Amino acid sequence: MQFGVLGPVEVVDGGEPVRLPAGRARSLLALLLVEAPRAVTLEALIEQLWVAPPPSSAKAVVHNLVSGLRRAIPGELLVSDRGGYRLSLRDHTVDLALFRQEVEQARRALARGESAAAAALLAGALARWRGPALAGAVEPLVSSVQPVIEAERVAATELRLDAELAIGRYEPVLAGAGALLADHPYRERLYGMRMLALLGLGRRAEALAVFQEAYRCLTDDLGIEPGPQLRRVHQQVLDGGPPLRDHVADRPDSPAARIQLPPPVPRLIGRDELAARMRAALTEDVTAHTVIVLTGLAGVGKSALALYAAHQYGPAFTGGRLYADLRGSRDQPASPHEVLGR
Repeated sequence: MQFGVLGPVEVVDGGEPVRLPAGRARSLLALLLVEAPRAVTLEALIEQLWVAPPPSSAKAVVHNLVSGLRRAIPGELLVSDRGGYRLSLRDHTVDLALFRQEVEQARRALARGESAAAAALLAGALARWRGPALAGAVEPLVSSVQPVIEAERVAATELRLDAELAIGRYEPVLAGAGALLADHPYRERLYGMRMLALLGLGRRAEALAVFQEAYRCLTDDLGIEPGPQLRRVHQQVLDGGPPLRDHVADRPDSPAARIQLPPPVPRLIGRDELAARMRAALTEDVTAHTVIVLTGLAGVGKSALALYAAHQYGPAFTGGRLYADLRGSRDQPASPHEVLGR
């Protein structure tokens, strides 16, 4: 069977769509597919399926939804596990997992200098999308999980444009970067791609105009100037050099490769004020060396909040997002040499 969340939630068995229960049952299936093969606790399912406060009958309703899905999906794939549920997919596929595998294969191809192969892999990966991720799912699942998956789509599209730029497909890069900038006007990498594509097409004056557009957007809206990578592209256009670029995204030590975050928590409860304070501290001046320390008793959600912030606010830090488990509460904490080496 093929399971899909990159668009409306769907199940296809032998080429035929499986008729799924309507409403929250589809959303429950979507969450289990996103988290597969990990189990999702009953409490987490309730948090994602109802806007707080959930009804007193929520647990019973979830059990009924699970029963309905078990009847609809053959093969006993939905199993109980540690107070919750998980999908035991075995040989079955999920489009999100396949998309991620193909993007990772493309990154490796780019690192080897195989830009045409990477572009083909990324084209196939992006073709798996049938619309907005989790389309038709209920709140709060959509607002908490969908942005994270959609961000992967944007990153993969950028990577495809990088690969096409390397093999001289300037027109598609110009169109693709412009379309992405309409929704993501602060992504400097996209401005750089447009400039290099225009340079490759012999439209140097227009490339310089794109830099001025980026400069105005960043300074007027965010109060920051373009970063060093975009300034290097600007200098390249000024020098009139060829549109070849140092593929920062292609190398294993690139910003694109330096995103080591574990999966985000599905939803935070009772941390809105603290999360807002963290956002202000982290994003008001992304050039500052801001350090935030979260303290509290074990189990209060410090790690969950840190991961939430890293996923939600991290794209402003184009140098990457690192993660280290210091194992401080265990018998053998991680050594500094081990952490720095990784």
